[in-house]
Amino acid sequence: MNEQIKDYLKNNRDQYLKQLSEFLSIPSISSDSTRRADVKKAADCWLLPI
Repeated sequence: MNEQIKDYLKNNRDQYLKQLSEFLSIPSISSDSTRRADVKKAADCWLLPI
């Protein structure tokens, strides 16, 4: 693997783990209509960085 890629991953690991943890903490069970707002929040969280 390219050293620049390794360095990038190493330097940004904690940031990406934090973002992933925050995303996974959203109760976004799409089949439960009471979680509609959470599903939208999860989608926004996942899609906005793109």
